[in-house]
Amino acid sequence: MKYLLKYLWFKFLFVIILYLGNDAFASHIMGGEITWACQGNGTYIFKMKVYRDCNGVPMQFPVNIRVHNHPSVTGIPMTMLSQIDISPQCDGAGPTINCGMGSVVSPVAGAVEEFTFQSNPITLSGTPPPQGWVFTYDGCCRNNAILNLNTPGNFGITIRSIMYAYNGQNANPCFDSSPEFKERPATIICGGTPFTYNHNAFDTDLDSLVYSFAAPLDYLNGSPFSAAVPLTWSAGYSQAVPLPSPIQNPANVPASLNSNTGEIAFQSFTFGSFISVVSVKSY
Repeated sequence: MKYLLKYLWFKFLFVIILYLGNDAFASHIMGGEITWACQGNGTYIFKMKVYRDCNGVPMQFPVNIRVHNHPSVTGIPMTMLSQIDISPQCDGAGPTINCGMGSVVSPVAGAVEEFTFQSNPITLSGTPPPQGWVFTYDGCCRNNAILNLNTPGNFGITIRSIMYAYNGQNANPCFDSSPEFKERPATIICGGTPFTYNHNAFDTDLDSLVYSFAAPLDYLNGSPFSAAVPLTWSAGYSQAVPLPSPIQNPANVPASLNSNTGEIAFQSFTFGSFISVVSVKSY
């Protein structure tokens, strides 16, 4: 079984986005994902996508994936492949949004760029323990504007994927690849409008995929993954209900996540910044 999580930061914005005002912050990581691909020679190549808030500090280098619970491999160096502005493109009636406009001093809501990193081929020998081999990338801190987390600016973010054992088989040579999300995250959603989004995860091994909401974690800051701390939701939100619901506004339609297709649907008349975490497990 493989376990992959994708972090998405949904922003519900009305026409005027000045409510973010001068809310300066030092965060830069909005979300991301870690995947691996089994190569024909028995090695793995890891890939990581990190979504950076253009209003925050620049991307920090060098970039490494930490490896937990493996007897000899503790880290995987990553090389940047690309840096792409994925800010939403508004029509003629909307504002212009791009990564070059955003800064800590003058934030622009929705300005996001995607960094893609890749490792050299790596051998992972042995059999993962019951808790799996865990691959993480973390950073501090989150945006203070997030409404569905309690004091988000006091905490960071940990992106993680987990490789579990399969019938006690040695992972060297490799025999399986992780699922991979094919859809980029949506960073701005129109308030009051029904919204549907599909994560479009794909598994090259054609394994069965199961989607679910997951817990956002604080950053590890050098600690083992066993010390990871799930963050506390604001009142009215939870892992099962991470986005606005009728609790905040009777007109809201709470988010539903199809466990088989990965499609998420909701409608919100509550405006602001919200985070959700979606996991996909392959069997």
